[in-house]
Amino acid sequence: MFGLPPEAEITYALFLSLIHPEDRLRVDQHVQKAIGPGGSEDYNVDFRIVRPDGALRWIVGKGRTFFQGSDGTRRAVRMIGTSMDVTEQKNTEQALRLSEERLRLATEAAQVGTWDWDLLTNQNIWDSRSAQLLGLPANEPISHDRFLAIVHPDDRHAAVQRKEAALKERGEFQVEFRVIRPDGSTRWLLSRGHAFYDEHGRAIRMMGVVMDTTARREYENRLCEEKDQAEGANRAKDQFLATLSHELRTPLTPVLIGAEAMARDEKLPDDVREELRMIGQNVSLEARLIDDLLDLTRIVRGKLQLAFEAVDVRDVLRRTAETCRADLTQKSLCLEMRPEAQHTTVWGDPARLQQVFLNLLKNSIKFTPDGGRIGIRTWSISRPSGAAAAPAGEQSPAAGDWDVGIEVWDTGIGIEPDHLGTIFNAFEQGGWQVTQRFGGLGLGLAISKAIVEMHGGSIDASSAGKGKGAQFAITLPTIAAPMPQAGPARETRPVVGRRLRILLVEDHESTAKVLASLLRSFDHHVDVAATVQEALKLSGEHEYDLIVSDLGLPDGSGLDLMRQLRQRTPIAGIALSGYGMEEDVRRSREAGFAQHLIKPVNLQQLQTALANAMP
Repeated sequence: MFGLPPEAEITYALFLSLIHPEDRLRVDQHVQKAIGPGGSEDYNVDFRIVRPDGALRWIVGKGRTFFQGSDGTRRAVRMIGTSMDVTEQKNTEQALRLSEERLRLATEAAQVGTWDWDLLTNQNIWDSRSAQLLGLPANEPISHDRFLAIVHPDDRHAAVQRKEAALKERGEFQVEFRVIRPDGSTRWLLSRGHAFYDEHGRAIRMMGVVMDTTARREYENRLCEEKDQAEGANRAKDQFLATLSHELRTPLTPVLIGAEAMARDEKLPDDVREELRMIGQNVSLEARLIDDLLDLTRIVRGKLQLAFEAVDVRDVLRRTAETCRADLTQKSLCLEMRPEAQHTTVWGDPARLQQVFLNLLKNSIKFTPDGGRIGIRTWSISRPSGAAAAPAGEQSPAAGDWDVGIEVWDTGIGIEPDHLGTIFNAFEQGGWQVTQRFGGLGLGLAISKAIVEMHGGSIDASSAGKGKGAQFAITLPTIAAPMPQAGPARETRPVVGRRLRILLVEDHESTAKVLASLLRSFDHHVDVAATVQEALKLSGEHEYDLIVSDLGLPDGSGLDLMRQLRQRTPIAGIALSGYGMEEDVRRSREAGFAQHLIKPVNLQQLQTALANAMP
């Protein structure tokens, strides 16, 4: 045991020399106490030894001292005893202590408590951390009923159900609940554990941990409240923008329609008609600025919706150029068209693509001096093998092997190098001097970039510098072949030879007056109502072919009015509103309106809506 040969003479000095230096004095004190005049005879001591081969062992020494003589001459004459190697036991105890210490440190660091529930006696034992969380005494049995009494009444049933389910399914137990502590405070706790079973499969014990989740719950509640507040603020912002749009658009309608109608009157002098056309153009520009603000809001919130179909870029560019023909002529600008691309079919929203091209072309017209030049060029770009780009949109067709490039260039004021990196930012026009000179909000390019990227493409700007013109290049993925159309597109056709009886519902007096006059000039019979109740009264007295109704009325909604009228008799409808979000259009369609016109409307829009609304 001590690592000595059998024949070794073991003296007390040798014995002490083998004892670990840290234990030597303590062992010697025990021996001296046992053999001293007042010795207690028995001794019991554990110590470490260091054997000659360097091995360390734990020894338990037990023995008794024998004395001779009476009290005055009493002296120790012999000691007998045993030595037992308990190294393995000591190592096991040490490992257990380390494990328990690690567990203690871990639970303290995680602020986790432990619990032990004896299912046979229905007693719980909680460690100090658990007891602190619950406000109960630590390390003493507490009946399970007493524990349940402090569980919040709203959570008690769920906690019991989870426990019973875990016992039945022999699975893990987990439940989050509130407790009402003796001091009246409420805490959220998360408890986890599992059961132990005897040889007969009977649950006898359940052990687990518990942790305080109050802070997390409070944080989650704050997040929910902040989310609700943010969503409420967004809804309020959307409602504000929608209302602002409505309030701004509504007064523009009579101005735009009146100016356009008068501009067509050949009895007026040419200069007056030209000024009326200018009024109409500026009203349309004002409406476009409102649309840009709403589009930017949709983009920021990810709610800009596209209607994808197979689109030939060349057709969209031709329509865009034709739209700007009058502006080009007015400034004596030369437009060069170079349609060099062989692959021009893309999967896109034609209206939104035209919006992008119109933004670029309008910018070139705006920033190019009279007599300058503007160009539109297209070309095909071969896509490297393995780098095929899928066109944007749901149910899009297979991508082709080519991209189409579209460039709009001009000889205008150019873009300074410092502003090229920010030109696509909202409200950016290349410096305040440009904004001050040319006006505008600087939203067109930001909106165009977002729309192009939603089509799976890219847009870049370049310029040689101030006064040297600008170039905007768009790249869009093409599709392999045009998608088959669901059916022939419905043509816009004028209503000829048929006089309609129209119910016009509009509470804005000027708009109602101008629209009624215009519709009557088309040889239609028009009755005007300013409220839902007036409209319902008139519809009860007369039969109408068509209703043209504002949606925001003093005593209700044009949507409700349309639903009530359609319950009486089939009637075609045109919604006329300053609200133009996708949700507004969807709701008007669901209510039964065939068309949704966004104020301000012009003559062409009204004529087209009339034609398309009638069966």
